[in-house]
Amino acid sequence: MQAAKKIHVNALEDIELCDEIHDVLRSAWSKGDFTHTGYGHFFQNQYAQFCGSIYAFSSSLRNSLKETLIALRLPERSEVICPSWISVEHVQSILSLGLTPIFAEINPYTLSLDYSDVSHKLNANTSAVVLNYPFGFPTDPCTYVELCKHHKIKLIEIVPAAIGSTVDDQFIGTFGDIGIFEMHPNQKYSNKRDCMIVTDNADIHQHFSKKGLHKFSQIDGVLGMHFLETFDKHQSNRKEIAQRYHQCFTKILHLSVLYELANANWVHQMYPIRVSHKIRAALVHELKRADIDFELPETPAHLYSYIQTVLRPPQLMTTERLMREIIFLPIAPEMRIEEQNIMIETIMQFFQKNHLYL
Repeated sequence: MQAAKKIHVNALEDIELCDEIHDVLRSAWSKGDFTHTGYGHFFQNQYAQFCGSIYAFSSSLRNSLKETLIALRLPERSEVICPSWISVEHVQSILSLGLTPIFAEINPYTLSLDYSDVSHKLNANTSAVVLNYPFGFPTDPCTYVELCKHHKIKLIEIVPAAIGSTVDDQFIGTFGDIGIFEMHPNQKYSNKRDCMIVTDNADIHQHFSKKGLHKFSQIDGVLGMHFLETFDKHQSNRKEIAQRYHQCFTKILHLSVLYELANANWVHQMYPIRVSHKIRAALVHELKRADIDFELPETPAHLYSYIQTVLRPPQLMTTERLMREIIFLPIAPEMRIEEQNIMIETIMQFFQKNHLYL
């Protein structure tokens, strides 16, 4: 095979932004949108409208969950059910407030919380559930909305590096009391470890406003407006690439892919595939040889030594197994056909060579 150009998940350098950003600025300026507000503030308002929420504001990712928990005024020493597939910083935020994180298993078909395990671990001391959507996979949030309403607890959604996936034509991240949209690295409107927070709760918005935690720079606002202007085009490109992967990889006997719900629309930020851990080790070696960029799941938070010492959490067998079996393949709107072909051919040839192809 010819030497391949490395396929980067975050190939921002390949995007020609200048002319498009100028068009966004000219359009907004002609409408008088910046007469009383700056670019950053304007983008936050546009983001709220885009999501169908009343408020949208930025915050540092590191402090986002901590300040959210403070704003929600959860009872002291109460429990927060969460997946172990979230940032360890988020888990530390829960602990820092005297709350106890209760790790629930992951559903292998959604990579998000397993509803039956959440129901089993919920008790009178539970004050909130943290629901995440790894790389934008739209698990059904409605069951958690009903569960939290029934037990009068809070629902916090975390959408890592993704906006666009919907359930019943509503964006994930907008079903609960508050949604945290992580920006970096896959979003193109910030080079910092920031996030956008959406909510309809005026008290939460006021809490962040008083602390000055929702400032957004002018340049981030400009890039954000460009992102919203080009959203449909980029998501369409992502969908086409995902469908192409899907058509090829579903033919492979020893490889599994995720299927979205009938009432959902999955805008892929990455394309997860699942193989046995032995096959994964060999496939990872082959992808590296082809100079293809990819990602593996990070170590689940409950396995960190600090968390083990402080909480002594139970073993999460499904979560730990998925950590050893998942590979995240890149999907970026700017990926060329040639790059997609390299990705597909490398994986198909690997399984054919090892007689694992159906």
